[in-house]
Amino acid sequence: MNLSRQSCMPGLAVYQHIIDTDRPSRRANQERLRALEGPSSEISVFCSHDTAKLTDLQLR
Repeated sequence: MNLSRQSCMPGLAVYQHIIDTDRPSRRANQERLRALEGPSSEISVFCSHDTAKLTDLQLR
């Protein structure tokens, strides 16, 4: 979800390619999520597996 670097680790990219059933929809959804977290947004989007980011957001 990094807006300045829209890429992922090679292993994750391969995994996404293997399980992709509708790549255009997945990519469109990523773009919608990135748009939610624009520079002027009050919304924070983060990975549900990132406990450090969750803790950081909870402490705000």
